[in-house]
This record gives sequence, structure tokens and C-alpha cells, in this order.
Amino acid sequence: MLGTWFIQRAMSLSQRLPESLQGPKVREDPGQFIVRKLHVGPPLRDPLAKGLHWLYGTTWPLLLGTLAPRLRRKGWPQLLLAGAGLGAAVWAVGYLGWLPATGLTKPVYKERVSRTASGLLGHVFYGMLAAVPTLVNEQVTHRRRSGLRRWWG
Repeated sequence: MLGTWFIQRAMSLSQRLPESLQGPKVREDPGQFIVRKLHVGPPLRDPLAKGLHWLYGTTWPLLLGTLAPRLRRKGWPQLLLAGAGLGAAVWAVGYLGWLPATGLTKPVYKERVSRTASGLLGHVFYGMLAAVPTLVNEQVTHRRRSGLRRWWG
């Protein structure tokens, strides 16, 4: 949820930056686009669109959390690197995949390099923030397991 909050806030604030530093232009809010395609009525349209942002943004870190025990990483650097990779993958799925396919953004090769880099960097930070709760959970779980082993001998 921390990563999703960050990326939503960063995308909102990026509109105040000089144009060359802003992320890719999106023709329509992706949540609103999906809700419109589903023909959802006006009373539910906005809450459902916002809910889709949170669902999309929190599902990816849950996947990382599920895979974390299998990554065999050791501590903060490796998990933050995994989070950065997650953020880059989320960016790629969106900006190389479904967003240009639906016409919501230009294809990356038609976008300014600075806009592409800004969007990618924001998503990398999103992934790193999203990885923090996974790391905390892994460390707490590891300590509990270690404590039980010592106690049971």
C-alpha cells in the first residue's frame, strides 16, 4: 500500500514539474478507462476506478511477497533490488504493454526519453517501497523461527 500511495502521489505531483521532467502523458485515467469499458453507472464509476488503482498497485507487491522466500535473498540490498526489478516490470507491463495497446499512452519509442525515464524511475521507487513490508515480514518470521529452534534445542 505504501508503494501504491507513493506512485499515485508522485504521478499527481509530477504534473507540477517542468514538462521535460514529467512522466508519460496519459490520455485518460486507466481506472476510468476500464470502468467506462465495463459500462459502470455514475454512482459507482469513481470509487471503482480508484479501487482499481489500489488493486493493481497492491497485487504486484503481493506477488513479490509470495516469491520472496524463494528468491534466497539476504537482507535489505537484495530485496530492495528485487523491489526495483518489480517496479521496472510493472512499468514495462503498463508502458510497453497494455497502456499503448489501448491508446492511453504513446508507444515508448514515440515518447520523449526524459518522460520515459521519469516514469520508469517513479515505478522503480514504487517497487522498492513496496518491498519494505516484505522484508520486515521476512525478518520477523526469520527471528521467530530462529527463536523457536533455540528454545526447542
